[in-house]
Amino acid sequence: MVNLLQKQTVEELRRAYFVRAATVTLSLLSAVLFLASIPLMPIFISTRSEEVELLASLSTVRERAELLAQQTSATTSLVVAEQVQLGIAVERSPIAERAVAVLLRYTVGGVTLSSLHVKMDDARSVTVSAKGSAPSRDALSAFESGLRTATGVQNVKVPVSAFVEERDRDFTVVFQYSLPSL
Repeated sequence: MVNLLQKQTVEELRRAYFVRAATVTLSLLSAVLFLASIPLMPIFISTRSEEVELLASLSTVRERAELLAQQTSATTSLVVAEQVQLGIAVERSPIAERAVAVLLRYTVGGVTLSSLHVKMDDARSVTVSAKGSAPSRDALSAFESGLRTATGVQNVKVPVSAFVEERDRDFTVVFQYSLPSL
């Protein structure tokens, strides 16, 4: 069969054919994808509304957790104060009172104590062991350095492991307190 069209015209027609075929194929593919996504729209909308509700409840939970943490800190401070009062009432020792007063003087910056033990070494010295928590490494370091500089305090020991975490660290401090010589 003889083709009466010129070679250039045949190439233009072939190119136009492929462009139209590609356009129709892409249009059909787009239509199929659009129609397939219609049943997914309610799922997307419900998921989005659930996400908004969960974010709202998450903020409420965070607020409650912060409030609970503050209440726990206050409660812990009250429990320690009661333990100190009971310990002093039982011991009636001025040196124990002074050692506890020195310890409580440096519990600032969010440092809280959860337990306290005072052991009488002799009439003029005691060994104090306290457990607590600090909100940050800096607060714990300030607490320790304050105790080290206090008058009558010797051998302050805070384990190095207490300084590993950046936040919310539990610690134990042990030190000796002696009355100054007259």
